[in-house]
Amino acid sequence: MIKNDDMAKVGETIRRLRYERQMQRPTLASILLLTDEQMGKIEAGDVIPKDSTITLMSNVFGVRKGALERGEIVPFSHEWSAETMLWDLEKSIRQIRDKTHRLLEEVQNLRGMERYRTEPFAGEDVFYVIRDNETGEYLRAENGEVYRFSDMYVALDTAEQLENGEMIPENIRYFDEFRDELYAGQKDNSEVEQCQNMETIHI
Repeated sequence: MIKNDDMAKVGETIRRLRYERQMQRPTLASILLLTDEQMGKIEAGDVIPKDSTITLMSNVFGVRKGALERGEIVPFSHEWSAETMLWDLEKSIRQIRDKTHRLLEEVQNLRGMERYRTEPFAGEDVFYVIRDNETGEYLRAENGEVYRFSDMYVALDTAEQLENGEMIPENIRYFDEFRDELYAGQKDNSEVEQCQNMETIHI
C-alpha cells in the first residue's frame, strides 16, 4: 500500500520506468485502462493509484510491486520467465476488465436503462455494442453492420439517450457518412470525439 508521503516518489519512479521502456504516457495509460489525464496525475504524485493498477504496472515494468509502492525499483528475480510475467499481466488485465464490466451493469441498473443496454463484445479487441432488449438485436447501421464503440462511456451515453427518447436509432449515423462530414468541417469537437470512438462491424 502506498503511503501519502511516498506519492511523489512513486510517481517519479513510474515516470522513470516509462522513460526507460521508451513508452509514451498515453500508451501506458491505455495498457492500465486509465485516461492520459489520470496517468499524468499519478506520475505527478497527485493521485494514489489503485492496488490493481499498481499490480498491473509492476508486471508491465517487470518490477516487484512492494518496491514500486515505496518508489523503489527492484526487478523480478531471474527465475521469473517471460511466459510467467505475460500470464500474470494478462490475468490482471482480465480482472480489471471484468470489474469494469460489472460496474457497467450496475450503472445501467441504477439509471433504469431497461430497453437499450451497453454490452462488452470481446474479440481480438474489447469494444462495446448496444442491444435493443425489445428485439434482442444489436443496433445496426442501414448496411447491416453493428455499431461498435471503442469507448465505453460513449456507448453508455448513446444508449442512455436512446433509452430516454433523446435519440432514435435511425439518427445514429453510419461511420463513413459521419466521417465524410467531419472531414468537410461540418462537425464540432464533441462530435469529432464520438466519431473517433464509433465504428461499424459485421457480427
